[in-house]
Amino acid sequence: APVPNTPQTDATAPSNAPPAIARPRARTSVAAMGTAAKPAVAPTPVAVAAASKPAVAAPAKFGPYSVQIGAFGSRANAEKILQKHAEMFDDGRIVELKPEGKTIFRVVSGGFGTRDAAMQREIVLKRSGFNTYVRYK
Repeated sequence: APVPNTPQTDATAPSNAPPAIARPRARTSVAAMGTAAKPAVAPTPVAVAAASKPAVAAPAKFGPYSVQIGAFGSRANAEKILQKHAEMFDDGRIVELKPEGKTIFRVVSGGFGTRDAAMQREIVLKRSGFNTYVRYK
């Protein structure tokens, strides 16, 4: 029989008692981590996507937005920039224009369906050193 005026400390404690508060675990120093027991099983390697090409929204096949990465009077110069672009993306091309009798070779990236998708590509190209801007058609 319970003793009157004695606090209850077992599972029969009243349900109106405050819930237990979880205490934070003590921090382990980096030095102490090195002395911890090593797991018996080696971790399973995780497949990682190739890092050679950044993950950016894929361009639409014939979208109206593209990113211009250069315009040159020489096809050879345009091809150099296109080759540098090809190290990152495989959707670059050279567009030959003849305004006022002068030939210009414009290097563009993608063919995106939305301006936002083209702007995502532009950010990546700018970070890689290209002088760019988004074009519509």
